[in-house]
Amino acid sequence: MTFPANYPNSPPTVRFTSEMWHPNVYPDGRVCISILHPPGDDPNGYELASERWTPVHTGAGSESRIIYIDGAFDLFHAGHVEILPVVQALGDFSIVGIYSDQTVSSVQGAYRPIINLHERSLSVLACRYEQPNPYRVPMDMGILKQLESPLNITTSTIIRRVVANHEAYQFSCPLLVEDNLLYYSRAYALVRAEKKTE
Repeated sequence: MTFPANYPNSPPTVRFTSEMWHPNVYPDGRVCISILHPPGDDPNGYELASERWTPVHTGAGSESRIIYIDGAFDLFHAGHVEILPVVQALGDFSIVGIYSDQTVSSVQGAYRPIINLHERSLSVLACRYEQPNPYRVPMDMGILKQLESPLNITTSTIIRRVVANHEAYQFSCPLLVEDNLLYYSRAYALVRAEKKTE
């Protein structure tokens, strides 16, 4: 991350040094998301000014409430989107921490996360409720609070839904193939019978 001389009036430049593919990452590693574009109206008309970089001139004072939330944010979904405004409503500033791939794997299992840390970070950064913030661990401060999302959607429920649909599809496919073979064999037999009678 590179900060310009006029930061925070202009956004930092974010560039991945490791090789990765993502629609919001150029081949040279530069990240292209709205909140990292200069403030003001988009000259191309694709983004609203409210979606672009907004300098923050007033930092957290002694009376400010800073709210921290962390998570895997794997397969960023509606449940994640809905919890972020709940967090923001609890204080003046919010900070979002994202677990490393190793941490997610140790808790969720060897096949998780589904998407890597870089992609999960981009998903959170692209959410309009959040501005890029440094990762902080509030446990040392004794202020960690676990919140329940208003929606009962998790990465695990989405994976179970995909697996169930796949199993239903696999179960129906042999029947579909069998029905098609029966249909075409009958149609072919009918055509042969018609040709013989001509």
